[in-house]
Formats: sequence, structure tokens, C-alpha cells
Amino acid sequence: MSTRIFGLAVIASVALLAAGGGQASAASVCAGNEYTTSNGTTTVPGTDIGTVGSPCLEIGPFNATQGQNDGPGYVSYPYKSASNPSIYQFTWNGGVLEIQEEVGNNGADTNIDVELGLYYSSGTGDTGLSVNSDGSLSSYLVSTDIAYGSSAPIVVYDAYLAPGIYDLDTYLGTCEVPGSNCTSGENPTDPDFQVLFTTTPLPAALPMFVGGLGIFGLVAGRRKRKTTTA
Repeated sequence: MSTRIFGLAVIASVALLAAGGGQASAASVCAGNEYTTSNGTTTVPGTDIGTVGSPCLEIGPFNATQGQNDGPGYVSYPYKSASNPSIYQFTWNGGVLEIQEEVGNNGADTNIDVELGLYYSSGTGDTGLSVNSDGSLSSYLVSTDIAYGSSAPIVVYDAYLAPGIYDLDTYLGTCEVPGSNCTSGENPTDPDFQVLFTTTPLPAALPMFVGGLGIFGLVAGRRKRKTTTA
């Protein structure tokens, strides 16, 4: 087999792989795969929603009227309720995971913060994760700020995530409007929020790509041995 033919085969396989990857990475809204049982806890471990798997999992109906009164997710001022922070725990078996969060009517002035933390690792066991006095996690992999008044889904995480047990913490963040008193009853904040976990499966073209390279390698090796013997 000539080098030119082999090169063309590789290019064709890569093109198929890229096409398959593009289709696989497109996020889809979950239909009927929702966790709507209860609100998150204020400590770790959070409310356990189980293992996140294919194709995805929601906390509440995602992207429906910007989270207002649609799902179990809720966080508010401590003086109004004991729902700050709101922590959910999930198990992940490894792979690419996208986490989006959307908040509903979160009043005025106060941002909403979201943190992803590792609670239990198969390699190290209990990580000693805890919650700080302001509702944040003692350690986190990513921390995202959602500005008050926001209604569009925010991508919290989108990359490879190692196997483990994780906590997703949503809590009251910093004051957005300078000079306003965000801890008073004048500016109440009580958003419902929704979370969408979307997995990225193995692209369909990947086995074709690997298999094609293997076959070409065997053919090339066989021809080389015949040439050497002759």
C-alpha cells in the first residue's frame, strides 16, 4: 500500500471522526429524565440524585420559564428559610460532562454562585469536603458566578471529569449593586434554579477510525514481509 493511499485513508477517517464528534457534543434537553423529589441540603453530602449517565439528567424541568417554580432547586436568604446553600450530590463514572445551570427570579442585587467539588475519589477516598459559613465549598474544581437577573443557561462545567462522587453547590453570592444592602429584607432573593447534566458519548466514527488504521497497518506489514522474503 502506497504512502499516498494510507494518507488519504487517514484523512477520510479523521473527517468521519470529526463529524461524529460534532454530533455527539450537541447538548439535548432531557425528556422525562428529571430529579424532582426534594431540595438540596445545606451541608455535604448533598441530596443524592444518583449516577449521572447517558443521555443526561435534570434537576427540575430545564429551560422552562427560567426555573421559576418548576423544580426542586431553591436557594434564599437564611432569614427567610434554611435553603442557603442548596447542595446536590451525584456519582460520575468518568468521561466528558457538561453541567448547565439556569436561575429563575432571583430578586435584585444578589448574584448566585455555583461550585463543583469532589466529595469522594476512588483513588483517595473521602476528600474532607465541607461547607464554609457563606455557603461556599471548602474546596472546589470550578466556581461560577451567575449575575442577578440572569435568565439564560450558564455553563458551569464542560470537560473531562474523572470518576468520583461530586457535590454541586448553589448559594447566595456577592452583592451586585454597589452600596445596596443585600442582606436586608429590602432586596429579597429567592430563586428557583435548574441544572442539566449532559454526557458526551463516544463518537460513532471513532471505532471506524481505529479499526481502519489497524487494518491498513496489517496490510502494510504483510506486504513488507512478502517484499523482504522475495
